[in-house]
Amino acid sequence: MGRAMINRFYDKTQFSIIGSANNVNDQGFSGGGGGPRWRRNNGLNATKMLGANFATETSKLELGGSMRYNYRDADIISSGYSQRFLQSGNSYSNTNSNNRNKVSDFNADFRMEWKPDSMTNIIFRPNVSYNKTDGATMKESGTFNDDPYNYIANPNDYLNFNDMDGSDPLRDIRVNATNEHGLSDTKSLSANATLQVNRKLNNKGRNIHVGARFGYSDSESDSYSDSKTEFFEKDSISDISRYTDRNSDSRNWSVSASYTEPVFKNHFLQLRYEFAHRKQLSQSLVYDSINYYPYPEYIERGYDNELSTRVENFYDTHTADVSVRGIHPKMMYSVGVGVTPQSSLSKTTIGPNYKKNLPEQNVLN
Repeated sequence: MGRAMINRFYDKTQFSIIGSANNVNDQGFSGGGGGPRWRRNNGLNATKMLGANFATETSKLELGGSMRYNYRDADIISSGYSQRFLQSGNSYSNTNSNNRNKVSDFNADFRMEWKPDSMTNIIFRPNVSYNKTDGATMKESGTFNDDPYNYIANPNDYLNFNDMDGSDPLRDIRVNATNEHGLSDTKSLSANATLQVNRKLNNKGRNIHVGARFGYSDSESDSYSDSKTEFFEKDSISDISRYTDRNSDSRNWSVSASYTEPVFKNHFLQLRYEFAHRKQLSQSLVYDSINYYPYPEYIERGYDNELSTRVENFYDTHTADVSVRGIHPKMMYSVGVGVTPQSSLSKTTIGPNYKKNLPEQNVLN
């Protein structure tokens, strides 16, 4: 386990770097005093972290930002045994499992505030984040009609199909056995930015404001799973393999403007308008291969349209309001009225609901 921190201060500029790496389940810098904080995780967790931030300013400009990278490798291995008491007879189950997850994520943000003169203020704030997760799972389980520990000392060593040969010591008491394997790969990216421009028109409270906002996110996920179950009492096998390709993205933007006018002492009239647009896509493509024995036919399927989906949603929102604000040393209040017309549209182009598109919805609030 190792940790490091570097701080640099010069005039109105500061810069910091922190980093840590360990494989003892410590999550790194806690952000507070009292030593490290330990998270109660199962298995072995190895982590790495690197972060940096800075801030500087001049008479007209302020800049600041930060970045952080995290990596975590979690490996959890477990085994279990359970007994169920039933009227028809007791049932016994043994399981082995292994889960491995590797997660990398990065995020950064930036802030700029510019005051070109005493009446104008401009603020810009972008941020970005990225995440990648790789996962692998394995599970072996078996159900028995008698306690397997009455036959061997280590029944969990006989849950894999490769170990169930002709000399299987548990063959006579097996009810079913399942071996499952899975792999997954997920990537996500998001970026957002806001811009604000404020301009004072006099020193009595008259001002205008213009703003804009943008957001984008994209996520891709591929997963593969294989599940094989053997039913010993029925002398049959179910073998299901499935590949799923998921994708989703979201885009949104908005623009706004407001005007404030002092109407009489301590009271201000404000007019505001905003338009916002949002688009969302969600897609999941499923591919199956299913084999059943001892049925005479070998059933294999590729792309499964019944389990796949692709849906797009579109939203537009207008917001307009007028209000009067009162500001007093001991009290603040606001009275106003506003309207919010909204429209939405949904399109389904893949899946069982193909062509069953919802009609465009228009709502006035």
